[in-house]
Amino acid sequence: MFRTATLIWLALVFSAGAQPKTTETVVKVSAKAEKPSADGTQTVVFTVRIDNAYHLYANPVKNPDLDAAQTKLTVTGAELVKVEYPPGKLIVDKIVGDYAVYEGEIKITARVRKKVGATGPVESTIKCQACSEKACLPIGNIKTRIELP
Repeated sequence: MFRTATLIWLALVFSAGAQPKTTETVVKVSAKAEKPSADGTQTVVFTVRIDNAYHLYANPVKNPDLDAAQTKLTVTGAELVKVEYPPGKLIVDKIVGDYAVYEGEIKITARVRKKVGATGPVESTIKCQACSEKACLPIGNIKTRIELP
């Protein structure tokens, strides 16, 4: 009985064209780089858009049990000089403990310096975990290419 019900549910879900949600499908990232400064660094602003039913764990998340899930920016092809994360919204939770989240749209600002001799775009990765009121999706890695002038 359980197997039949599961198969029917799977058939309905996949026949309707629904794809399983992942962090990468509910979070979108774009990046815009400014012109280089005299010291060779550039400011890059990352706009992170989170679907309405979800939140991300902020950086800092303010709960050591959730450190592995907090939002983190890394880059390849450039030196990450400094990252400024926006403050998160504090969630008071008597079971898990208080923690901070991002909702809606946030901006992460980074100072980067292109590596000597590097050509082509720089790739960034935002590691994050999207959660709804009901469940958390697996941690995702959202990659974005950045054209540094």
